[in-house]
Amino acid sequence: MIKLQQSHPYRKPRIRYRGKRPLILVSRCLNFQNCRYDGSLIDSPPAEILKKWLAYRTLCPESDIGLPSPRPQLKLVKTFRQGWQIRQPDGYNLYRRLRKKAREYLREYNSIQGLILKEKSPSCGISGCKFYYPGKGSPAGRTAGVLPRETDKLMPQATLISAEELNNPEKLYYFLVRIYTRQRWNKLKNDFSPAVLQEFQARHKLLFLGFNRELVDEMGRIIAAQKRYNQSQLIASYEGLLDNLLQQQLTRGRWINVLLHGFGHLSDYLDYGEKEEFQRLIDAFQEGQTGYLQLHSWLESQSRKKDVSYLINQKFLAPYPLEINQDLAAITLLPDPF
Repeated sequence: MIKLQQSHPYRKPRIRYRGKRPLILVSRCLNFQNCRYDGSLIDSPPAEILKKWLAYRTLCPESDIGLPSPRPQLKLVKTFRQGWQIRQPDGYNLYRRLRKKAREYLREYNSIQGLILKEKSPSCGISGCKFYYPGKGSPAGRTAGVLPRETDKLMPQATLISAEELNNPEKLYYFLVRIYTRQRWNKLKNDFSPAVLQEFQARHKLLFLGFNRELVDEMGRIIAAQKRYNQSQLIASYEGLLDNLLQQQLTRGRWINVLLHGFGHLSDYLDYGEKEEFQRLIDAFQEGQTGYLQLHSWLESQSRKKDVSYLINQKFLAPYPLEINQDLAAITLLPDPF
């Protein structure tokens, strides 16, 4: 058994986090501390850029239970009688310690919107962690580590992404949209009123339609019938639909319908040449010859130029701060769901 060092101090927050930036738990080995099993630090340019926009709280389950760095690599083992284990080279099982630490993180930071984790780690790997059967030297497959498993049980609404996935434009887009939408929703719950809920639905309508029209219609019916619910029932019913909707994937066809819907609020202010330009952009987007950001930039610019408040207030044009795109462009990475 590897001798455990003194654990890092674990302090409870004095107040619940109510900051303006989404609260994210991030693996400490990503740009923060040399705490990996081999004593290294992982350089993640996207995670470094997002420090400016997200409120990070770092974690390392293995270090925080007292394991040194460097240290022998841990192995995730699936047994038939005792379930999952995380073994040291001498066979000592650390699974319970790591699970307890994971639960402590989630209880302490119970207002997080997401997690950025180092993939393949037995404690933090989201889906790519190798696991073994007892006595076997070759991996039996890949699965989730301890922290993602506990997050799925205790905080299923939190969005998980690995450091590797941050470099994927599609996965990065969904991560940003989901954490910022959840942050706005959590803020609404803290200062709830039926009028605020109606405004939330109205400002997100076009964005939500891109994900799933049927769920948007069901959200609308709940809001229309809100007098039948008490506040807790109303929040729970709407939140369940919101969680479901944010797990959906956009399609190019649905998104074109959303863009055309938005364009309908703008078209009366445009001349013939501007309308033709928009149609050219739509055609190029439909054929995959241009990214969605070019269309969004055009609509956002024209909406502000013509002062079309409906579109300016719609979250589908800016589901997260657009300045993030400018910062990510420095590393030639732009979120794009298509």
